[in-house]
Amino acid sequence: MDVLIKDRVDPTEREFGARCMHGPEECAGNVQQLCVAKYQPSLVWWDFVQCQNWAGRQDIGKPSLASKCAKTLGFDWEGSEVSYCAGQDGNGKSAEGAALLRESIELGHKLGIE
Repeated sequence: MDVLIKDRVDPTEREFGARCMHGPEECAGNVQQLCVAKYQPSLVWWDFVQCQNWAGRQDIGKPSLASKCAKTLGFDWEGSEVSYCAGQDGNGKSAEGAALLRESIELGHKLGIE
């Protein structure tokens, strides 16, 4: 029987310091969304999440999708605070973005969200 791997902080993971249920691509997508949430109005964040979801799970986390969604919503990805937070190419591997991911995972566990 396979064990469901839930999101968790894992310092042995080099790129994010965390493991995400659907792998590193999901971690990257989570970072992108967290960075948009931090630097854009909440309605823009929700539309960004919807844009990524509409593209399908197989594309969430890809820098090209993050850039496309940002353009669709009318904000600059390249050279913006969001881009810096999510990594210049949107790969989600910046220190700030990874820290936001770990904080989000820890908060979810503290609140009992599984």
